[in-house]
Amino acid sequence: AVDHTPPKVTISGVKDNSNLKESEVQLKITLSDKYLYSIDELKGDDMIIKLNGVTYNFDNLDKLDAEVFNDDEESIVVLMNIKADGKNSMNNISASLADKADNVSDFSDSALSFRLSATFFMRHGIITFVIAVIIVIVFIPCIWFIAKKVKKS
Repeated sequence: AVDHTPPKVTISGVKDNSNLKESEVQLKITLSDKYLYSIDELKGDDMIIKLNGVTYNFDNLDKLDAEVFNDDEESIVVLMNIKADGKNSMNNISASLADKADNVSDFSDSALSFRLSATFFMRHGIITFVIAVIIVIVFIPCIWFIAKKVKKS
């Protein structure tokens, strides 16, 4: 039987579209497949990680200060820390892997976006909305009423 199944890529450590107050987070990228290359066999574009528009292949993962190893389940694991580059630091990451049958996983299947060093209002959008509604419903009529009273006297 011919293998037509691309490797599975899972990124954990953050949820997609999350807003985190932390300025650093550790991500775990797990790449698994029945016909996976061993780490010793991987080269160049067999494994690619895209982080914030920059492409890193297996040969230059050291630029990400990533730790790459095989886990107990014969998957390849990449551990890496992502640091914020300022307030509201938006990050996008995805990964792809080729197996021995030349099946390649799709970047879109593993794509995640997350924000580090997010402000309170970014992390708590509903609270921000509720505060705005309270201001409109309560405080603006009060100010109008007080202004009307002051004008009469």
